[in-house]
Amino acid sequence: PSLGSIRLNVNVAGMIMTHEFVVTDFLDTEFLLGMDFLHDHRITLDIGNRLLISPQGRTPFFNKPTNIDKTSKIRCKKTVTIPPNTRQFIRGQLPSSVSHNCQGLTEPYFNTMIKSSLIIGHAAAHSSGRTLPIQCINATDDPIVVHRGTLLGFLHPMEFGESAHSISRIQEDSHAPSQHQFQSPSPYNQDSIPSPTPT
Repeated sequence: PSLGSIRLNVNVAGMIMTHEFVVTDFLDTEFLLGMDFLHDHRITLDIGNRLLISPQGRTPFFNKPTNIDKTSKIRCKKTVTIPPNTRQFIRGQLPSSVSHNCQGLTEPYFNTMIKSSLIIGHAAAHSSGRTLPIQCINATDDPIVVHRGTLLGFLHPMEFGESAHSISRIQEDSHAPSQHQFQSPSPYNQDSIPSPTPT
Protein backbone atom coordinates (compact mmCIF):
# COMPACT_ATOMS: atom_id res chain seq x y z
CA PRO A 1 0.00 0.00 0.00
CA SER A 2 1.08 3.54 -0.76
CA LEU A 3 1.81 6.03 2.02
CA GLY A 4 1.61 8.98 -0.38
CA SER A 5 4.02 10.64 -2.77
CA ILE A 6 6.89 13.13 -2.66
CA ARG A 7 8.81 15.15 -5.24
CA LEU A 8 12.60 14.93 -4.93
CA ASN A 9 15.64 16.10 -6.85
CA VAL A 10 17.54 13.18 -8.37
CA ASN A 11 21.10 13.17 -9.74
CA VAL A 12 21.54 10.42 -12.34
CA ALA A 13 24.67 10.27 -14.50
CA GLY A 14 25.34 13.99 -14.12
CA MET A 15 21.73 15.10 -14.70
CA ILE A 16 19.76 16.72 -11.88
CA MET A 17 16.00 16.44 -12.31
CA THR A 18 12.84 16.51 -10.20
CA HIS A 19 10.77 13.34 -9.99
CA GLU A 20 7.67 12.28 -8.08
CA PHE A 21 8.15 9.14 -5.95
CA VAL A 22 5.49 6.90 -4.44
CA VAL A 23 6.27 6.19 -0.76
CA THR A 24 5.84 2.63 0.55
CA ASP A 25 7.20 0.43 3.33
CA PHE A 26 7.49 -2.67 1.17
CA LEU A 27 10.56 -2.10 -1.01
CA ASP A 28 13.81 -3.96 -0.40
CA THR A 29 15.76 -1.08 -1.96
CA GLU A 30 15.89 2.61 -1.09
CA PHE A 31 14.04 3.53 -4.30
CA LEU A 32 13.26 2.34 -7.84
CA LEU A 33 13.44 4.24 -11.13
CA GLY A 34 11.50 2.69 -14.01
CA MET A 35 12.04 2.53 -17.76
CA ASP A 36 9.58 5.41 -18.23
CA PHE A 37 11.90 7.63 -16.16
CA LEU A 38 14.95 6.57 -18.20
CA HIS A 39 13.08 7.11 -21.48
CA ASP A 40 11.71 10.54 -20.53
CA HIS A 41 15.19 11.79 -19.56
CA ARG A 42 17.06 10.09 -22.45
CA ILE A 43 19.11 7.91 -20.10
CA THR A 44 20.38 4.65 -21.59
CA LEU A 45 21.78 1.47 -20.09
CA ASP A 46 25.10 0.11 -21.34
CA ILE A 47 24.76 -3.41 -19.94
CA GLY A 48 28.16 -4.64 -21.17
CA ASN A 49 30.03 -1.87 -19.38
CA ARG A 50 27.53 -1.51 -16.49
CA LEU A 51 26.99 2.19 -17.17
CA LEU A 52 24.08 4.62 -17.04
CA ILE A 53 24.59 7.18 -19.82
CA SER A 54 22.80 10.54 -19.95
CA PRO A 55 23.30 13.63 -22.12
CA GLN A 56 25.31 15.06 -19.19
CA GLY A 57 27.61 12.14 -18.38
CA ARG A 58 27.88 8.52 -17.30
CA THR A 59 28.05 6.56 -14.05
CA PRO A 60 28.42 2.87 -13.05
CA PHE A 61 25.02 1.39 -12.16
CA PHE A 62 26.03 -1.99 -10.76
CA ASN A 63 29.16 -3.44 -9.25
CA LYS A 64 29.43 -7.22 -9.29
CA PRO A 65 29.47 -8.50 -5.72
CA THR A 66 32.51 -10.09 -4.13
CA ASN A 67 32.49 -12.77 -1.49
CA ILE A 68 32.30 -11.19 1.97
CA ASP A 69 35.67 -11.41 3.77
CA LYS A 70 34.46 -12.58 7.18
CA THR A 71 31.25 -13.39 9.01
CA SER A 72 29.32 -10.18 9.66
CA LYS A 73 26.25 -9.36 11.73
CA ILE A 74 23.00 -8.41 10.01
CA ARG A 75 20.79 -5.97 11.92
CA CYS A 76 17.34 -4.61 11.12
CA LYS A 77 17.79 -1.33 9.24
CA LYS A 78 14.56 0.29 10.40
CA THR A 79 11.66 -0.63 12.68
CA VAL A 80 8.99 -2.57 10.81
CA THR A 81 5.74 -4.30 11.78
CA ILE A 82 5.05 -7.66 10.11
CA PRO A 83 1.30 -8.42 10.01
CA PRO A 84 -0.07 -11.78 11.26
CA ASN A 85 0.34 -14.83 9.01
CA THR A 86 2.55 -12.96 6.58
CA ARG A 87 5.84 -13.50 4.76
CA GLN A 88 7.75 -10.29 4.16
CA PHE A 89 11.22 -9.15 3.13
CA ILE A 90 12.73 -6.57 5.45
CA ARG A 91 15.94 -4.60 5.09
CA GLY A 92 18.97 -5.93 6.90
CA GLN A 93 22.09 -3.84 7.36
CA LEU A 94 25.70 -4.98 7.47
CA PRO A 95 28.37 -3.24 9.61
CA SER A 96 30.04 -0.02 8.45
CA SER A 97 33.20 -2.03 7.71
CA VAL A 98 31.37 -3.41 4.62
CA SER A 99 31.68 -0.79 1.88
CA HIS A 100 30.90 -2.72 -1.32
CA ASN A 101 28.35 -5.09 -2.85
CA CYS A 102 29.00 -8.52 -1.37
CA GLN A 103 27.56 -12.00 -1.35
CA GLY A 104 27.42 -14.74 1.22
CA LEU A 105 25.18 -17.15 3.09
CA THR A 106 22.75 -15.82 5.68
CA GLU A 107 22.19 -17.63 8.96
CA PRO A 108 19.33 -16.53 11.27
CA TYR A 109 20.01 -15.52 14.87
CA PHE A 110 17.95 -18.07 16.75
CA ASN A 111 17.64 -16.01 19.96
CA THR A 112 15.75 -13.37 17.99
CA MET A 113 13.47 -16.03 16.51
CA ILE A 114 12.77 -17.55 19.94
CA LYS A 115 12.11 -14.20 21.65
CA SER A 116 9.94 -12.76 18.88
CA SER A 117 8.30 -15.89 17.37
CA LEU A 118 9.59 -14.66 14.00
CA ILE A 119 10.89 -17.14 11.41
CA ILE A 120 13.97 -15.79 9.62
CA GLY A 121 15.08 -17.49 6.41
CA HIS A 122 18.44 -18.98 5.41
CA ALA A 123 19.58 -17.84 1.94
CA ALA A 124 22.40 -17.17 -0.45
CA ALA A 125 22.27 -13.37 -0.46
CA HIS A 126 23.63 -10.44 -2.41
CA SER A 127 23.84 -7.00 -0.84
CA SER A 128 23.46 -3.56 -2.33
CA GLY A 129 26.22 -1.83 -0.43
CA ARG A 130 25.47 -2.56 3.23
CA THR A 131 21.80 -3.40 2.68
CA LEU A 132 20.37 -6.83 1.92
CA PRO A 133 16.84 -8.28 1.99
CA ILE A 134 16.01 -10.74 4.76
CA GLN A 135 12.98 -13.00 4.45
CA CYS A 136 10.85 -13.11 7.60
CA ILE A 137 7.68 -15.05 8.33
CA ASN A 138 5.17 -14.14 11.02
CA ALA A 139 3.24 -17.39 11.45
CA THR A 140 1.36 -16.11 14.51
CA ASP A 141 -2.05 -14.45 14.78
CA ASP A 142 -0.54 -11.21 16.12
CA PRO A 143 1.61 -8.50 14.52
CA ILE A 144 5.35 -8.72 15.26
CA VAL A 145 7.40 -5.53 15.58
CA VAL A 146 11.05 -5.85 14.58
CA HIS A 147 12.94 -2.89 16.00
CA ARG A 148 15.76 -1.04 14.31
CA GLY A 149 19.10 -2.55 15.33
CA THR A 150 17.66 -5.98 16.18
CA LEU A 151 20.18 -8.72 15.36
CA LEU A 152 18.58 -10.76 12.56
CA GLY A 153 21.47 -13.07 11.76
CA PHE A 154 24.89 -13.38 10.17
CA LEU A 155 26.30 -13.25 6.65
CA HIS A 156 28.98 -15.92 6.18
CA PRO A 157 31.55 -16.16 3.37
CA MET A 158 30.72 -18.80 0.78
CA GLU A 159 32.85 -21.89 1.04
CA PHE A 160 32.65 -22.85 -2.61
CA GLY A 161 34.02 -21.27 -5.76
CA GLU A 162 30.77 -20.50 -7.52
CA SER A 163 29.22 -17.07 -7.44
CA ALA A 164 25.72 -16.67 -6.08
CA HIS A 165 25.21 -13.63 -8.30
CA SER A 166 23.22 -15.45 -10.96
CA ILE A 167 20.95 -17.30 -8.55
CA SER A 168 20.45 -15.23 -5.44
CA ARG A 169 20.04 -11.59 -6.30
CA ILE A 170 16.45 -10.69 -5.51
CA GLN A 171 15.02 -8.78 -8.43
CA GLU A 172 12.23 -6.29 -7.94
CA ASP A 173 9.15 -7.50 -9.81
CA SER A 174 6.27 -5.07 -10.22
CA HIS A 175 3.85 -8.02 -10.39
CA ALA A 176 5.13 -9.81 -7.28
CA PRO A 177 4.29 -8.32 -3.87
CA SER A 178 6.97 -8.29 -1.20
CA GLN A 179 4.41 -9.44 1.33
CA HIS A 180 2.38 -12.65 1.16
CA GLN A 181 -0.56 -13.70 3.31
CA PHE A 182 -1.10 -17.34 4.20
CA GLN A 183 -3.42 -19.29 6.42
CA SER A 184 -1.79 -20.83 9.45
CA PRO A 185 -3.05 -23.91 11.27
CA SER A 186 -4.46 -23.36 14.74
CA PRO A 187 -2.97 -24.02 17.18
CA TYR A 188 0.37 -23.31 15.42
CA ASN A 189 3.27 -25.50 16.50
CA GLN A 190 6.83 -26.09 15.34
CA ASP A 191 5.93 -29.36 13.59
CA SER A 192 3.39 -27.61 11.37
CA ILE A 193 5.68 -24.86 10.04
CA PRO A 194 5.68 -25.25 6.25
CA SER A 195 8.96 -25.98 4.53
CA PRO A 196 10.22 -23.11 2.37
CA THR A 197 9.49 -23.52 -1.32
CA PRO A 198 12.53 -23.05 -3.58
CA THR A 199 12.22 -20.12 -6.00
